[in-house]
Amino acid sequence: MTRTKWPFVLLLVPLVSIAVVAAWDNIEVWRLDRELARVESLGQPTTTRHLESMTTAEDETAAARFYRAAAALVPHDRSAGKNELNGGVYEAQRSNQWGEDLLVQMRQHVSANGEALRYLDRAAPLEFKGFFEYDPAPYNLHPLFPVAELRTTILAIEGKGDEAALSLYSAVRFMRTKFWAPDGGNQGRKAAARRPDSIAVIPLTRQLQMLVSRTQPSVKNLALLEEAFAALDDDDLLLHHLLWAWAASFKPAESIPTVFRAPLYRPFQLHEMNARLRDHGDLIAAQAGKGWPGKLNALPGSEHDFPPSWFAFGSSVAEELSLIRAARAIIGIEQYRRANAERLPEWSANASVDAPLIDPHTGEKLKVRASGSRYSVYSVGPNLRDDGGDVDLRIAQAADQNDTPAPDVGISVTLQP
Repeated sequence: MTRTKWPFVLLLVPLVSIAVVAAWDNIEVWRLDRELARVESLGQPTTTRHLESMTTAEDETAAARFYRAAAALVPHDRSAGKNELNGGVYEAQRSNQWGEDLLVQMRQHVSANGEALRYLDRAAPLEFKGFFEYDPAPYNLHPLFPVAELRTTILAIEGKGDEAALSLYSAVRFMRTKFWAPDGGNQGRKAAARRPDSIAVIPLTRQLQMLVSRTQPSVKNLALLEEAFAALDDDDLLLHHLLWAWAASFKPAESIPTVFRAPLYRPFQLHEMNARLRDHGDLIAAQAGKGWPGKLNALPGSEHDFPPSWFAFGSSVAEELSLIRAARAIIGIEQYRRANAERLPEWSANASVDAPLIDPHTGEKLKVRASGSRYSVYSVGPNLRDDGGDVDLRIAQAADQNDTPAPDVGISVTLQP
């Protein structure tokens, strides 16, 4: 090769490389456009904004405005006193020992947020279609949840059954504003929508447990609670979570760098996005026509994968649904007791719930176990083994140990004499 050809070769190599990258980029853009068009033709979301348009209203209802006002009135208090209160409540929940000093602090905190709770109560019976703005961060709804739980807890401890039931009703209805995708990382993105997950449902079931263990709310208010929990019970809950994970776990096309800003990086990013779209599409398609536990078993991975697999994602949704259905069954049992001289149903000792409430882990009816003054409604949980209604958290005995989740998933009630 003559010396005069070297400049030509040195110029040709980068030009060919740029041409190859540009061609790859165009191919990936074409694949992305085609896949997004296919997904949208199925009526499924491709961005969180797209999903927002499916779950929110153009004109906010009165309930949405009440929720915004209520949340805006709750201060973001991170003071030492608030941390002390949170720590005291946490320990009391674990031990079920509510000292008078702690109750005084709780009452003061609830009283200080009385106006916010009044707005929460006004919104509860009203129709809620969503917020006009996606995730109303300026109002930040989250601090209102623990305040509502404290109020229910205080009323239950004081034996005010009907007031506690109405307080819990408001809290359950408030769950319409909250969505948490199970898992962390990309799958754990927060979004304002109409479905909770098991972490958010646990405080509600904890309040229900205290309510029916310590008080006797009226049949009318129990019916209100059943209506509120039934609104959260959705057999397609896993599909809703998968749709949200799909829309939230990849960047929208408009956020991809232009060729001029990132000429070499963009094709790789497009390729990764196409792979993610394809994988999510396969997951969602696999849900079609399946019941429980088929919906769960269609997801790849196992419960113990790290980082968490799609199966672990689905298992978290199954636990969420189990808790919601256990709450509905508990309310049904309490309604029976009110109408039958406070007796437990005859079938409660050794049979499943006499209602179409299905355990998502097995596809069979939820289990009920009764012994003396205590009964439990539960799912067998991810281990698929009936552990006799063992739903209570294992409290760690040493400071360097963690509490251990119970093997079964559900709610236990100890009736007062």
